[in-house]
Amino acid sequence: GGGPCAGCPGGTYKSSTGTGIVGCSEGGSDVVFADRVVGCNAEWTEPGIAAGAGACAAGWHICASKDDAGASGLTPDACSNNPPEGTFYASLESGPGLFWKCWDPFPGQADGFDDIYGCGKSAWGASLSKEGITKCGSLTAAIANKDFGEWTSMTANPRSESASVLKTGLKNGGVLCCKDSGVTASDISANTGPGLCKSCLPGSYSEVGSVACIECPQNTQSPRGSGALLNCSCLSGFSGPDGARCT
Repeated sequence: GGGPCAGCPGGTYKSSTGTGIVGCSEGGSDVVFADRVVGCNAEWTEPGIAAGAGACAAGWHICASKDDAGASGLTPDACSNNPPEGTFYASLESGPGLFWKCWDPFPGQADGFDDIYGCGKSAWGASLSKEGITKCGSLTAAIANKDFGEWTSMTANPRSESASVLKTGLKNGGVLCCKDSGVTASDISANTGPGLCKSCLPGSYSEVGSVACIECPQNTQSPRGSGALLNCSCLSGFSGPDGARCT
C-alpha cells in the first residue's frame, strides 16, 4: 500500500529501507535523525530558511531552535553521523557570529540572523563552514559566509545568512523538520497496560492513575515525566497559556 513510487530527482537519493516516518511533504523522510526529527530535501527561491517550510509534512515544522530540536529527540551523534556526505539540513537557529555559538531561540533579538545551524556532513568539494559544534545544543554543523553547493546568496550576505539564503535545487540537503507535538502515537500507546508504567516522553503528560500518556496540545512541549496538562508550555516562537494550544 501507500501508492505508486516516484523516482528521486537527479542528483538525490532515498534509502530503500523505509522507516514509516512521514516527515517530508513528498512522503517518507529523506534522512531520519529521531522519531520526531527528520531531514527533508528542499529548494526555494524566496530569501531565508523559513521559505523552505513547505518541505515539511503536515503536522511538522522547521525545527525552530536548538531547544526545539533537542526536546524532539535530536542527539549530537545523530546530527553529525546521519546526514549523507555533502548535505546540510537547516533549523531556524542562528547566532551572533561569535565562536560558533547560538545564544537564544530564533528569532531572538540578541542573536540576529548570522550563520545557519543544523545537521550536516562535508564531502570532497562541498565543505561545511563548521562541523563538531558543541555550543548549540544538539545542532553540530553550520554554514556561513560562503555558498555551499546549491545553498547560495550567503557569500553576498555574510552577516544575515539565515534571512537571505536561497536553495536552488534538491541536492545538498534542505531543512530539519520537527514533529509539531514532539511526541508520536507509538510513544503515547507505550504507556498502556498493567505493570507497564514508564516515564512519559517530552511532549506528553499523564495524570495520577492514568494508564496512558496524553499528547500535549499543538505547538507545546513538556518535560519528560510530566504529570499534568499545565506542564505543556509553548514552544519557542509560539504564544498562549500553559496547557492550551499555542499559536
